[in-house]
Amino acid sequence: MSLRAILLGPPGSGKGTQAAYIVERFKITHISSGDLFRRHVRERSPIGLHLEPFLSAGDLVPDDLVFEMLAESIALACASGGYLLDGFPRTLAQAEKTYELAESAGFTLHAVVALQAPTEVLVARLLRRGEDSGRPDDTEAVIRHRLNVHEQSTAPLLDYYGRRGILQVFDASPPIAEVRERLLKRLDEIVTSADEH
Repeated sequence: MSLRAILLGPPGSGKGTQAAYIVERFKITHISSGDLFRRHVRERSPIGLHLEPFLSAGDLVPDDLVFEMLAESIALACASGGYLLDGFPRTLAQAEKTYELAESAGFTLHAVVALQAPTEVLVARLLRRGEDSGRPDDTEAVIRHRLNVHEQSTAPLLDYYGRRGILQVFDASPPIAEVRERLLKRLDEIVTSADEH
């Protein structure tokens, strides 16, 4: 049972937790752009050497470098059953280019999973997480700013994937187990339907 999906969600939506459930359920590769960036830099690969100056300065990595890095990982993941892409795409231009590349390679997406929750729920969760982990940067003002930036950047993506008919939106405010159950049930239906066609 193959699944090719993207996972979107603001900080505090439980994205990391649900990603682990999806990857386990469908036996697919979890591709996190952030993890890949860090691995290439750590291993001093040719891509890593190009990435390092951007990451050190806190700048966005140019699209061509991101695509170069992700293309190989996605092709390998597809060969072994599928993938869950996390942390990419971040812009509409990246989403459109990803679709072109995926279509030419025969790796188009089954679904884009978007976890959403009211701002006040996310703020409360992140404040609690900040207290638990002792992270001083998790102040309410910083959290609200991060959520606002995320919302502005993902709105065009949600619109784009909605128009393509592959967007699956889930309310992330209920307990983790309840979100997991609804999410996996819907993805099972999508994969089963894709296998039948």
